[in-house]
Order: sequence, then structure tokens, then C-alpha cells
Amino acid sequence: MNDNYSYLVVDADTREACAIDPADPERAVDAARRCGAKLTTVLTTHKHHDHAGGNARVRAMMALEENGSVDVEVYGHAMDKCHGTTREVKDGDVVRVGARLRFLVIHVPCHTLGHVVYALLGDEREDGADGPTLANAKAMFTGDAIINGGVGAFFHGNANDCYENLHVRLAPTPDDCLIFSGHEYMETNLRFAKAIDVDDQITANCFFAIRLHRHQDAGTMPSSLRVERRLNPYFRCRDRDYLKTLLASKRRLLNRKKRPWWHRYCGPNKQALEVQRDRKVDTCALANIIDANGRGGHGEASREEAVEGIRFLRGLMGDVMETSDVRFGDDAENKAFREYVQIARATGTTHVVVSELVSAA
Repeated sequence: MNDNYSYLVVDADTREACAIDPADPERAVDAARRCGAKLTTVLTTHKHHDHAGGNARVRAMMALEENGSVDVEVYGHAMDKCHGTTREVKDGDVVRVGARLRFLVIHVPCHTLGHVVYALLGDEREDGADGPTLANAKAMFTGDAIINGGVGAFFHGNANDCYENLHVRLAPTPDDCLIFSGHEYMETNLRFAKAIDVDDQITANCFFAIRLHRHQDAGTMPSSLRVERRLNPYFRCRDRDYLKTLLASKRRLLNRKKRPWWHRYCGPNKQALEVQRDRKVDTCALANIIDANGRGGHGEASREEAVEGIRFLRGLMGDVMETSDVRFGDDAENKAFREYVQIARATGTTHVVVSELVSAA
């Protein structure tokens, strides 16, 4: 589990702590000990072993007298039957830890049926103006629902579910809410985002900044919803101009693919193949929906357009993987990255914060 993230959140007043997805139980318990905190709670985002596999072990370790004989409560959604769960949660529940920590549960089915995110709310006020709503979220632990710069695989959902999660259920969350996801995939995700929007300089700058962070063996957490809404393709599908960019990228990527070897003998020539590929883009579902809306103009996409855009993104992944190295980058990217590093070192900007790049745009 080299790319997994687990988190420890400590109540400053009582020193009670909760662990989110402690897949490595020994490290979670040790981290709490080193913080001078008592681990009393585990919050599980979903059932997969690399997130829930350490739950029972955490309970067993904390039950030992040397660890304070703590009866740890493990929270998870009923639909996922997470390993080691002692308390089931549902959408809208609030889990309290210590005197001040409040986590609002939001059910976001798609990666799994019982996937939830936990929104850490601000301090309570006596006038009740800070009720348990996403408008008061300061940080969010998203598991695999949002993986910085992307989303998790649709194992138990589809594009419509993804749309509901990002653009309906989580829509009230403020831009400055911090995002702590379950995996370190931001470099790969932004490489994909850059590949499908080659003219977006903001995405390119943020990608190179993230790649430099990873080159220095630094993590990329946290992100923020402002960053995700600007860089993450699954959020950007609400922008009609972005959907048109995806269509243009599909056309470009198809024409970059090599002709099958047998085309030399019985297939269409290069020009005819390009015509076929252009027709494939022009008649795809996303293009048809946009055309049906009179090309739609600019601004916010309709729900139908955005859902089809999310579905379209899944196909674009395959096109990008066929035409470039999504893990390590191609020669052109590596050359551009070396130039970026030289400039960053010369200007003393090797530790650029991505949120600042997005905010300054």
C-alpha cells in the first residue's frame, strides 16, 4: 500500500483522536501515541481492504491494557459492511469525537455502494448558526470518491452517480474546504487532465508543480475544492466549453493512434481513416447531445451534457493510455519538466502551492 493515505485527527481539548481508514493499524496506533492522544474512533470511508482492512486490528491493539484498554468505535456505512464495524452510519449523521470534533457523514455511492465521505465541521456556536451542513465544512476525508485530480473507479456506479456525488451532494461545500483523499494519485491524474486539455496553461503549471513535489518525495495532500473544481476533469464537466475541448481532444488522440498493420493490405488509407475517426467523434453521444441543444453556447452545461461528459472521460482514458505514458510521461513532457525545474530553481519557486496557482489564475 505504497500510495494509500490514512489520517489521524486529534481533539485539542481532550486529546481524543480518530483515525480515518487506518489500513496500517500499527502506524495509526503509534501515531496517536506519539501525539499524546487516545485513539477512540475509526472512521471508514468504504469496504475495500486497503481502507478498512486495519479496523479490527486497531480495536484489538487499543483494547490492550498498555494502550489504555480503549473500546474503539468503528464507523462505516451499512451497505458496505466494512470490516470491524461496530456502528453503522447513514447520510446526514454526525460523528462526534472529543469535545469539539464533528464529522458530517455524506453518502456518495459509486466507487462502492456504501461509500461515504466525512466532512470535518467548524466549531459549534451557541446560536446554532453553524449547524451540521456542508456549508460549514472545513476539511473533507474523501476516500476514493475524490482522488485529488480525479475520482475512483466506478465499481458499483456509473456516470450519473458520479455527477450526483460531485455536483449535487457535495455542491454546498465551500471552495476553501480542504480535501484529504485516500491515495497519492495526483501526479498521474493531472497528467491525464493535461493530456485532454493541452491548451490549458493553469493545468500544465499545476501538473509540473505536483510532479516536482513528487520528484522531491513530498506528498500532495491536502488539495481543496477550489483546486478540484478548477483542475479535476470530473468537476469541469459542468463547463460546456470544456466538453467541447474533450471532443477536440478525442479527435486529436484518435488521429495520433497508429494505423493497424493490416490496413497496409486491405484497410482504408491514412486519409480515409482520419475521415472515419472524425465521423466517430462527430456522431458520438456527447456531440449529439450538445448539437441537440443548438451547440449550447458557453457557460454551464446541462445535467444531461455533464453526465455524458463524465461518461466520455472514461473512454478518453483509454485513448490517452494508448498514445502516451500516463505513469512516467513521454519525451516531450520530460523535456518540458526539466525546463520547468531549471526555471523553478533559478527563481526559488521549487515549493509552489497548487492552490495558490489556482487562486491567482
